[in-house]
Amino acid sequence: MLNYTPILSASRWPTTLLAAALLALAHPAAQAQDVYFSQPFANRQALNPAFAGLLDDYSGTLSFRNQYPTLAGTFVTTQLAADLRVPAPGLHHALGLLVSQDRTGEAGYTRFEAAAQYAYHTRLTKALA
Repeated sequence: MLNYTPILSASRWPTTLLAAALLALAHPAAQAQDVYFSQPFANRQALNPAFAGLLDDYSGTLSFRNQYPTLAGTFVTTQLAADLRVPAPGLHHALGLLVSQDRTGEAGYTRFEAAAQYAYHTRLTKALA
């Protein structure tokens, strides 16, 4: 017979739900507008932060998009990504930086965001799977 221990006891459910609700409401604004490039795989860090340090050397990517340049309200987006693997023997850490600026012409909407990224790389073996 299996000895089953619940992860959360019945007395902790209200506290857990309250903490989850407060955490969800703590975010100041919903950021649902992601930048879309015609070549999304050119900047792998924008797709997944785990791609930081994928190469043995450092790398950088600069992306530029000028959508509808002949119209008055053009969308201009610039994105810079840089990453490196920590060069210490035995360490599997990588660091990355992703900086993005998005501007619209007539509306005057400008968004600037910067994100620090961290990745840990390890090999999966049959013992870990």
